[in-house]
Amino acid sequence: MTKLRPQSKAGGLRHRVTFQEPVNGFDSWGGPITTWVDYKTLWAEVIYMSGNEYWAARQANSEVQGRVRIRYRDDIKPTMRMVYDGKAMDILAPMTYDSRKTEMHIMFKEQLNDG
Repeated sequence: MTKLRPQSKAGGLRHRVTFQEPVNGFDSWGGPITTWVDYKTLWAEVIYMSGNEYWAARQANSEVQGRVRIRYRDDIKPTMRMVYDGKAMDILAPMTYDSRKTEMHIMFKEQLNDG
């Protein structure tokens, strides 16, 4: 069994997030539509802005930003989205955290007001 490096301790990865891929198709009228298909569900740590920043953004704007930490993967793309706690989040930037590729940090934007 492989030991985890200190940066990748599983204790902080206590949230379940689902990554979804877009699938383009057509509706019954022939118009283009995009549906989202589950790709992978992983353990993660979801980190929102600090409390004051979070509530100010939630009331003043239509988005909240934060970061998700997962174990390193090379198959998470910016074209995907994430679902956490029933909320869809746009992936802004999946970034490798260190040169040893032990974990990734994914910046996200949560859409709060969908019209």
